[in-house]
Amino acid sequence: AATIRFMKDKPNVNNIRISQTDVAAGHNEVTHCTCAACDVAYSTYGDTIAGAMLIFTNDIADKVNEYLASPQAISDGFSANKEFNIVLLAYGTAVKAPVLRDSNGNIAYDAEGKGQPDNFYRFVKGDDGKITKVLQKNGNGSNEKLVCHNRVRVEYAASAANYLHSYYEAENQTYASAVKAWSGLGGKIHVWLYEVNYWNYFYPYNSYDSIPETLRFFKSYNTDYVYSEGTFENTNSSGFTKLRDYLASKFEFNCNYNYGEVVDFWFENYFADAEPYMRQYFNEIQANLRSKEYKTGGSVHSYGIAREDIWPQGMINHWMDLFDKSYKAIEHYKATNPEKYELLYKNILIESQFPRLVLCTTYASTYSENQLKTLRSAFYKDFTELQNTNLREGELAEDTVFKSWNLD
Repeated sequence: AATIRFMKDKPNVNNIRISQTDVAAGHNEVTHCTCAACDVAYSTYGDTIAGAMLIFTNDIADKVNEYLASPQAISDGFSANKEFNIVLLAYGTAVKAPVLRDSNGNIAYDAEGKGQPDNFYRFVKGDDGKITKVLQKNGNGSNEKLVCHNRVRVEYAASAANYLHSYYEAENQTYASAVKAWSGLGGKIHVWLYEVNYWNYFYPYNSYDSIPETLRFFKSYNTDYVYSEGTFENTNSSGFTKLRDYLASKFEFNCNYNYGEVVDFWFENYFADAEPYMRQYFNEIQANLRSKEYKTGGSVHSYGIAREDIWPQGMINHWMDLFDKSYKAIEHYKATNPEKYELLYKNILIESQFPRLVLCTTYASTYSENQLKTLRSAFYKDFTELQNTNLREGELAEDTVFKSWNLD
């Protein structure tokens, strides 16, 4: 009833999401309902709350379908073919699909490499408080299977995956297997991708070249919607987030583009005359991160990316020289095309924030008090004028970093 009221109040909205609680305090543990019925459902379907969630989501979808097929829906202004999806968020303890498993708990795939539906149970609480599993039968007396009903979609959101690598690679086989399992339950798959380090927004997260392959993987498993999460709190984050946004905008609509050609086009147009220096900077960042992944890991919640041994000061100073060369390369536009100059200058400035932040924090002790204050004041000015607010998810840099800098 609440969902139907929502449809009437928001007639232009096409989706409503069913999800579990996000995380416990301190980002320590993704949580879910632990009532007696959900506990039994959790163990029944292979240690995942997704079974209970899918049953609940199906029940809502059935009511919506019943309503949209009724005369009341027509009088309310809806047709039976109205697009309205009930989206189950497969996140945290719901990433694992409630599919058939063997005696060892391994997914039992069909001939196409997809998961096979398990039996559909209701979990009924008796007067004595005990939960009874009731196997559901269809009209022919056969066991009913737990599959996605009409209008049910699954939004797959594996926040613990390693997005430095695609879903074809060994680092993500656990999560790729879960996608294959979900694809056997019918219904379209939505994808929530995590390609940012939440604890270090301005540091580069080296997922750029994995984006096309990951999207190709999901397209082959019935995916029709993708959300690529970024540093939503900031307008102009550093770490080539603009490139990542561009790659997502291209490959989400056509995952068969040539990655190298797309990246070349972006650099040539985004930086113009400064492209050689900015491309060198990007290539060296990628090479550095690849060689040190064993130290940083690929988690989206990792402090390792900010370690001093990942970013030697000599390397940072070398990159600052590349930025000086980049600014000089566009200098001639000041007189001939001021508008273009300002745009290119801003594009370069956005990317300069990362190495400057490293100098202002990791290598603060290498400067005199006056030198450090000058560096930090300049960074703060550009950071704020570029409409940025956060260096870490959910924490204003003004409160957590800049206050300690004691800037005038």
